[in-house]
Amino acid sequence: MNQSDGAEIDINCPECGRIRPSGWCNPCEFRWMNSAFLKSGNKYIDLLILQTQKNATRTCDYLEFIDFGNIEGFEYVAKGGFGSVYEGYWMEGPRWVWDEVSAAWCRNGPTKVALKKLDDSQEPSMTFFKQLETYHRCLQSGSMADCFGITRDETGCFMFVMRYYENGNLYDYLDSNKGIISWRDMVDMLWGIAGGLERIHSEGLFHSNLHGGNLLIEDDTISTDAKIADVGLNGPAYQSISSDKIIGVLPFIDPQLTYEICYENLRPEIKLGNWIHAICDDPNPSEISNNFGLAEEKRWKTIKREIDNKKLSKDLIHEDAIYTSRIFDFSILQN
Repeated sequence: MNQSDGAEIDINCPECGRIRPSGWCNPCEFRWMNSAFLKSGNKYIDLLILQTQKNATRTCDYLEFIDFGNIEGFEYVAKGGFGSVYEGYWMEGPRWVWDEVSAAWCRNGPTKVALKKLDDSQEPSMTFFKQLETYHRCLQSGSMADCFGITRDETGCFMFVMRYYENGNLYDYLDSNKGIISWRDMVDMLWGIAGGLERIHSEGLFHSNLHGGNLLIEDDTISTDAKIADVGLNGPAYQSISSDKIIGVLPFIDPQLTYEICYENLRPEIKLGNWIHAICDDPNPSEISNNFGLAEEKRWKTIKREIDNKKLSKDLIHEDAIYTSRIFDFSILQN
């Protein structure tokens, strides 16, 4: 048996006799997955999973519900704007191992995965479900981070189970490789980002929350690639966001949107220009965040000198605050 994406496996299906492009017979595979289908406890999530399985064209080109009891070594990694990231081992693993004897896809066994837990997602909003249904088409692209399926923890919150990328996100990669990134690797990463954005935009959609934390790096001996993550996961799962609100990380929001809330008119060159600067100029996000914190500290000290008799908020500003996704309301700037 060997791990493969099925790219060179064009053989007859032993079940129905049809040619299987990339080793995948859609009718037979869907029938098998349907017979082994695990329910999530939410009919809309189940319908989404069934839809991805029905439309799958190759292995791991679909979602499945994964029993949380099948996840071991579960550990917290980081907090995002609308959820938290964990890591662990999916003991069964994805069906991406090709068994030449049985001419069938088999599970990989224990596989390290990243898990994104959505805050307060016990009962996701209908807007969130519709968003997932719309964006699932973009999963069928090599420029997107691999998403294996969905699980549900003991609290009832939903979690997306994704491939674990050893090199981390763009911020991690730039920090750990500062000064030793070749132009070839820079171009490869930009090519991956551009390809992913083109795939999303070709469906008439927008990522709406693209920043370095949502770009996962796959670094091998041949090339360095950037995979776009969190497609369709922008915003909180538990509430609908008004159309006059913007979700994102401030340094990566098109300035045009601060006075004209219209994603249809979004300028793609702004987005790509941000990433050319971020990768080629190699800024250190932690330094930018720390400078922001120092500026805030100095500002508050000045205010305290002016109003000694008034109590000020003691809330601390997180050092990475400007690199956290949040909801912005720029409508007041239009008045």
